[in-house]
Order: sequence, then C-alpha cells, then structure tokens
Amino acid sequence: MYRASPLTSSSGVKAVFAPNVYVAIAPSGEIVLVVHRSEMGTGIRTSLAMILADELDADWKTVKVVQAQGDAKYGDQNTDGSRSIRQFFQPLREAGGSARQMLVAAAAAQWRVSPASCRTEPGHVVHSASGRRLSYGALAEAVTINVTLLGGGFGRKSKPDYVAEAAFLAREVGAPVKPTWTREDDIRNDYFHAVCAQHMEGGLDAQGKTIAWLHRSVFPSIGSTFTPNVIYGSAGELGQGVTDMPYEIANVQCENGAAPAHTRIGWYRSVYNIPHGFALGSFVDELAAAARQDPVQHLLALLGSPRRVDLHAPGGDYPNYGASIDEYPIDTARYAAVVRAAAVRSNCPQRCPLAMGAGSLSTAAF
Repeated sequence: MYRASPLTSSSGVKAVFAPNVYVAIAPSGEIVLVVHRSEMGTGIRTSLAMILADELDADWKTVKVVQAQGDAKYGDQNTDGSRSIRQFFQPLREAGGSARQMLVAAAAAQWRVSPASCRTEPGHVVHSASGRRLSYGALAEAVTINVTLLGGGFGRKSKPDYVAEAAFLAREVGAPVKPTWTREDDIRNDYFHAVCAQHMEGGLDAQGKTIAWLHRSVFPSIGSTFTPNVIYGSAGELGQGVTDMPYEIANVQCENGAAPAHTRIGWYRSVYNIPHGFALGSFVDELAAAARQDPVQHLLALLGSPRRVDLHAPGGDYPNYGASIDEYPIDTARYAAVVRAAAVRSNCPQRCPLAMGAGSLSTAAF
C-alpha cells in the first residue's frame, strides 16, 4: 500500500515529484522520462520511454524524453548486446506503475477519499464518484536533466580504445579533443566482424519430411580477442543460430570446428546470427525444394507442434543471450505465428518478380 507524502516542504517550498530515477513531473504538466541506456539508432529512447509512459498512464503530448548522464544511481548503463528492453522491461514497468500509484495516493489524500475510488486517465488522476480530477503537473515541480547522445556504431562502441586515446590526448594538451582516425589507422586498429564457414546436410523420408539434420559451423571466436589460444566458439556464440535451432527433427547433430583468429574481431550487429541465419534460411529452402513443398508450409512443418523447446534437456549449454529461458523461451507457436503473418503480408511469390527469389526463415536473433 502506498501512503501519500507531502508535495511541499515544511517551509512551504514546492518539492520536485521524482519518485524514482526514471520519472519526474513538472508543474506545467510536462512529464520527464529518463532513458538510462544510450541511443545508437535502435529506438531505445522511444521504446524504453513507451514502457514507462504506458504504466504511468502518461499523455504522450506532455512527455519529454531525456538521456541520463553516466551515474551509478541508474545501475547498468552498458548499451550493447540488444539487452536494453530484455533487461529493463519489467523494472521500467514497475517504475512507471509505482509513480502512478503514488500520484493516485497523493490525490486521494488531498480529496480525503480512498485511493481505490480513484483512477487515472492520461496525465490525470480522477475521482470516479465526484468527477474531480487533478493533472499530474498539479502534483509536482519542475526538473532539469542534461542530455548526452551516443551516436551509431552498434558493437564497436563497446570497445573503449578510442575513448582512452582521447583522454590521453586531452590530458597532454589540456583541452578537450576529438580524435579522427585515418582509413589506414582504422583498418590497422579496428575490430572486425568474424568470418564463418558452414556445412549442412539433411535427410528426407518418402513423404518429404525432414528426419535428419547436420549443421557444422567453423568461425573464430570473439573470445580470442581477449584470451589467448581460444580456437572454438563459445556456448553463447553457438547459441546464435546453431544450438538454438527450433525445428522438430528426430535426428540432429551440431558441430563446431577449430578456427584460430587472424585479426581482432568484435560484437557487431547480430554477431553470429548473420551467417548462421543466412545458412539456416537457405538450407531450409533447399530442403523444401527437394521435398517439392511450398517453402512456408515446409517451414511450419519443421517448427512442428506448439511447444517450448528445452535446449538444456539434451545436456547442452545454452545461455539464451543471458536471459531467463522461462521468461524468454523458444516458443514454436510464436515462431509459427510470425511466419504466417510474414507470409500474408509479403504476398510472395505472387508479388515477387520472376527474376527474384523468395524463401522463408525462422530464427531468433539480436
């Protein structure tokens, strides 16, 4: 149960209504939603703010989104690995919801009614019985937050080498600097997306059903950038399109061969989902052609019965991108729903020119 707190101090000066580090409301009615992860072109500033606003019951016309400064009070501000939504969907829902309940409690205390008799509408608390209403701005004080931006770059920004270079140079010259690498420096000192070679085999029964699957993938591990003598892919890397295969096939074998790295590699967009996803989609289409089946129907048959795939059951190590497998399962019913929706909206092959190929793919990815 939430108890109403005074919205003015003992001296009569209005206090800022900032119930947590993510939400603040100004007397003007402007709602400030603080995004603590950095925007790099993936829409974080929109999506994280939408989660907050939805639970707060905020009017988007009065919402201002600002970027948080680097501060320990926000917790983990590391922006990579496509984890911002997965890690903060629930915490931000709770932040917005708790702020809304505090506002309801404050309004109820002012009206001397039960909070249960009040509800919210976008930007307002309403007393259902009497029709009285108060705007969120009437319950708060202004707040100012400085904004910083990250820019593009995806996984490259997780490496701090260029930041350290700028810091050292700034210390020497006694002023802020903005280093710009030449193309030669960029090629010599950058991190690159890994190469990948794959071999796939499949077996069909007399009815064209896939009953055997072999996927062999060889690539230099990103772990080789940080640890010597790493020549095999990690469980997390193999879980990006090899060991997380969702198809219902009786006989499956996944293999990973040795591949020493010959240059520095890093976490670039989708990481190993790019080569693995391409190979999966291409091979599934080849199986469909060999079985003389429609690619979409063949893919749906591969997904099989609606189920949650337990990749730990065979004894495999599947990190699931660092998230709970119970909260973020491999759910073939959802996969199938996406495939059907994509098939309807793409309207292929009817809309595809004769010179264009069309196929179907279902895989999890960043």
